[in-house]
Order: sequence, then structure tokens, then C-alpha cells
Amino acid sequence: MAHKIERLWIEGPAGAMKLLVLGQREDGGHPGVLWIHGGGYRSGMPEMAFFSRAADLVRYFHAVVVTPEYRLSGEAPYPAALDDCYAALLWLKDHASELGVRSDQIMVGGESAGGGLTAALCMLARDRGEVNIAYQMPLYPMLDDRDTPSSRDNHAPVWNTAKNHSAWAKYLAGQDREQLSPYASPARQTDYRKLPPCYTFVGDAEPFYCETLNFVENLRAAGVEAELDVFPGQFHAFDMFRPHSEAGVEAKASFLRHFEHAMNHYFAENGTSAGDELKPGLYRHFKGKEYRLLFVARHSETEEEMVVYQAQYGERGYWVRPAAMWNETVERDGVKMKRFTYIGP
Repeated sequence: MAHKIERLWIEGPAGAMKLLVLGQREDGGHPGVLWIHGGGYRSGMPEMAFFSRAADLVRYFHAVVVTPEYRLSGEAPYPAALDDCYAALLWLKDHASELGVRSDQIMVGGESAGGGLTAALCMLARDRGEVNIAYQMPLYPMLDDRDTPSSRDNHAPVWNTAKNHSAWAKYLAGQDREQLSPYASPARQTDYRKLPPCYTFVGDAEPFYCETLNFVENLRAAGVEAELDVFPGQFHAFDMFRPHSEAGVEAKASFLRHFEHAMNHYFAENGTSAGDELKPGLYRHFKGKEYRLLFVARHSETEEEMVVYQAQYGERGYWVRPAAMWNETVERDGVKMKRFTYIGP
């Protein structure tokens, strides 16, 4: 089955920024994944998604994948790439309904430097509080600008110590390494609490082996669910360079199993403020971990029309209120914020 492919431009932090959108759906209820390409922060393009794990998410699970053409370090060092990815994340959240994406299942993933940006983006989103990310997939991520036992004196194929040093130097140009933010080098993070659940895999012959293990251990120590597969003897990005090898096939299968589990178990609400204008339609209204279904009518509904809506939707278990009455009730009760997720018209 052919999936819709669209290239579009949005307003980014430095002007127009290209997005590649894979699998946009006419219907709703699909996971939305911001997928960030790799390339050592200095190379790569969104079209790498076509031969990465991102394409599998569209093919097997009808996910909607958005991948940004973020600025590379040769053009603009940190924080340019992270700023661009955050702008793309906000765009995905704001356009979830028209993309066919569940607002409570916005996920982030990427390989290599894209995995490093995934980890940094989840930290930034947690700290800013504008987007709730349901799940993260930083595959063999580039997380630590400092040498680790596996990145020091590493001469494996694809990525090695010399390339790693060169890439970090370009990405962190102008930064004080002694006062480096974890948004720049996520391995420097000291607070892993309330980050999204995580899955990753890595080969034990590659430079990022140790930093990947440390990242997962830190998540678990903070009470975050985190799963890891290690593939003995495998080099960096082995699943992309040797997809038909035994390890490549196994890595793909495990990744798909974990994503399917995430689809069924991990959700993070991205609602609207009760004080905001609620458009007519069906909503989930969340209070803590529980919710009730709410039908919001137009402000101008008459009492007779409300009776009709009550008969139509009340029998289906919805709590029927006009938008004006709902907002007045919230204000009168002194409630500053409640969460709503739009289901549909």
C-alpha cells in the first residue's frame, strides 16, 4: 500500500524549514513520530527516513512520521539543530488533528546524532512543559562529548574515535565544555526524572556503546521505564548498513515489537486550557489519570437544541455541555487548568 509523502515548509527559528511528512492519514487515532536523522550533527537529510526504522513505523503501524531538515553544524552549531527540532515538535503537536495523529501519542526517535537530539529534545520538552512526549526511541545515540571506554581508541567501521572528536568539535563550536548544557550533550544530564519511557539498541563494538548503557541505567534509576538490546560484535548503524544480516533482521524485529508495545501502553496528554476557546465536538476531559467523555456544543445553542444533543450523545455516555456554560463553570469553581483532548466533530 502506498503511503502519502509530503514535503512542506514551516517557519523555523531561522526562517523557513523543510519538513518531510510520511503517512499522513485521513482518519485519526494514529501515533505521531518526530523522527530525527543522523549524521554526526554535521550531515544528513530528512530523506534518510526512507531507509531507516522510521519507514517501518509507517509501513507496519500506520504511524505518521515527521522529519525536519534541521540546520547542520557546518551551517550553525549548537543550539541550532535542537531549536529546529523543537519547532518541528511544536508543529506536530499543533497539527496533530489534521495529520491524523493522536494528541496523546506524540513520540520522538532517531539514529546516532538523531538519537542524541531525541534525548536532548525530550529533556527540553520536559523542562519547558509545552509538549508531552509519550515515548522516545534514541537508537545508538550520540550523547556524550567526552570519551568513554568504548569511544576512546575505537577503530570500528562507519564511526570511530577520530570522527567522533571531529563531529563534537564542530557541533559544540563556541561552547564552554566545562559549563556544557545537557541539551548540548545529554550525557551530562543529572536529572532523568519524568522523561518519557525509552527503547534503544546498540552494538557493543561501536563508540556509543557505553554512553547508551549509561543513559538507560540513569533512566531506570530515576524510575523511567527503559529497555535496551545489545548486539554483540556489531558496529555503528549496523541495522542500516547490513539490514539483511542476522543482527540487522533481529534489531528491526525487536524495534517493531517495542514500538507496538508503546502504542498500546504509553500515552501523554497534550490538551488545552479550560480557559481556551473549545471548538464544538467530542472531548476527553482528564482529571488526574481518569477521564470522562464530553460533548461541547456551540456557544449559541438553544435550550431545545441542547435537549436534542443530550438525547443524541447522552445515550452514548457523553457528558453534554455548551462551550460557554462549561467555561463559566470552570471559572466559577476557580479551577485554573483542566485537560481536554479533542476526539472529533
